[in-house]
Amino acid sequence: MWSVVHRGGVHGSPQPRRAACPGSWRGFAAQTALVRTIEWLTASRLHSRYRAMLAFDRLPRASRRRRRERRLAALLRQARRRVPLWRERLAHLGPAALADPIASLATLPPLTKDDLREGFPQRLVDPVHSHNTRMVSSSGTADRVSLIHDFDKRDTARAAELRVLHRLLGRPLGGRSVELPPDACNILCGIEDPQAQPVSALLRRALFGADPTAREQARRALRGRLERSALFARTVLPPLAPAPWPDLVAQLDDRLDRIAALRPRLLRGLPLYLVWLAQRAEQRGITLPGLERIAPFGGLLSPHMAARVERAFGARFVNAYGSSELGSVAVGCGHSPFMHLFEDLFIVEIEDGGRPVPDGQPGRLLITDLSNRAMPLLRYAPGDVAIRLRGPCPCGLDTERILVCGREQERLTSAADDAVDAIELLDLAFAHPALINVAYEQRGDRLTARVVTLERGDEICRSLAASLAARFGPRVRVRTTTVLRPEASGKYRTARRSARP
Repeated sequence: MWSVVHRGGVHGSPQPRRAACPGSWRGFAAQTALVRTIEWLTASRLHSRYRAMLAFDRLPRASRRRRRERRLAALLRQARRRVPLWRERLAHLGPAALADPIASLATLPPLTKDDLREGFPQRLVDPVHSHNTRMVSSSGTADRVSLIHDFDKRDTARAAELRVLHRLLGRPLGGRSVELPPDACNILCGIEDPQAQPVSALLRRALFGADPTAREQARRALRGRLERSALFARTVLPPLAPAPWPDLVAQLDDRLDRIAALRPRLLRGLPLYLVWLAQRAEQRGITLPGLERIAPFGGLLSPHMAARVERAFGARFVNAYGSSELGSVAVGCGHSPFMHLFEDLFIVEIEDGGRPVPDGQPGRLLITDLSNRAMPLLRYAPGDVAIRLRGPCPCGLDTERILVCGREQERLTSAADDAVDAIELLDLAFAHPALINVAYEQRGDRLTARVVTLERGDEICRSLAASLAARFGPRVRVRTTTVLRPEASGKYRTARRSARP
C-alpha cells in the first residue's frame, strides 16, 4: 500500500511565525470587541463556542469520549422519535441499547447521497428543529446534495472556522486571509455577501426598528455581514477560468498582485489554483511577505504539489478538511499530512465492504455530525477515502487524526488489483516540475493520462508512462493537451473509470 510522506516543512517548529504588521494587536483587540458585540446583539454564541471547543481539546481522552457518547445518545433518541428515515433505521434499537451509543451507531447502514436526494426534505428533517433554518448545498466534484442547517449548526460551524484559524495561525482573530475557491463555492457555500445595505443602516434597524421581525432580520444580516467582512477578515477572489497556460498567465498575475497588496497571513485555494499561482510566482520571482500558512480549499494537494507551493511562497502548507454540508471537520498541525478531527463535533468511521478498517489503512469515510439537530446525519458517506490514526501526535494533541486520500469515484485499480487513490495519482504526475494538470481515465486494463505541461512534454510523457506502467501494467498511454476543463462545480476531477473496455 502506498504511504503518504509529506515533503518540505513538516519538521519545523509548530509555532507560527508572526507577521510584522503594524497595528495587528490593535486589530486583534478590535475584532475581539466585535465578537462580543455580535453576541450581545444576537443569539449567536460564536466566540463562546469557539472557546469551549478549545477547552474540549484539552480534556483527558476518557472525558472527551464520555461527552461525545452523551451527545450521540441524545441525537439518536431525537432522530428515532421525530425523523421518519431514522425512525425506520433505529427501530431495532431498544432504550437499553443506547447505553452504548457508539456500538448502536455501528449497526446503522451508511447514509448515502442518494438517500439525501431521495428523502429530502420530508423524510430527513426534524420538524421541531426546522424553524430558523437555511438550506445549504454541497459543491462536490461529481454530485451535489441539499440539506438543512438550523441556527445552532450555523453557529457551531462558524465557531469551528475560528478553531481552524487558531490551529493554522496561533489565534483566530487579527489576521487577514485570502481565498480562491472554485466557482460553485462562491455561491453554494455561502461565501459571497449578498447584502447590499450599509452596516450603519443595518445597525439602526437592528437597534431601533419599529417592527420586531424586521429588527431580528436586521440583526441576522448584520451578524453575517460583520462575520464575513470584519471578524474573519477574509477576502474572496474570483476563480480562475480554464485556459491554456499562456492565456492563464494574465489571470494568475492579477490574483498574485491582489494577494500581494492584501498581505494575508493565510492563503487558501483550490489545490490546482495554488500550484498554478506558485508556478507563476517562481517565474516572476515574487514572494508574499507576511504569508504564514497555506491550506487547501475544496480538494487535495499531494506531497509533491504541497512541496511546490511551500517552495514558491516560503510558507508552510497545512491540510484542512470540511464541506458545505458538514462545515470544518479537521485541520492539520503541520507535523504531518494527517489532520486532527474535531471530536466534539463529529464521529468518524473507516470501513470497507461494511467492515471496520484498522487504523492506518484506507477505507470509506463515514461521518456522524453531532451538531445538526435539524437534519441529523448519522454515518454519512461524503464519498471520500480516508485513513485514521489514534494516539499522541508530536504537536501534543491526542485527538483522532485523519488523512483524506481522495474521492471514492476517483479510485483506480492497479495491475495487482489493489486500489490506487487520487492523492497517489496526483503525486505520480506532479513529481514532474513542468507539469501543471493531469486527468486519468481507466477502461479495463487500459490507462490513459492527459497532461498539461509548460514545455515540450515528450520527456515528461515517457517518464510518467514508465511510472504508471510499474503500477498499472503495460497498457498505459500518456499524451499532452493544452487545457483540461473542470466539472460543473468548478473543481477538477483527477480520475474516472469507464465501463467500456
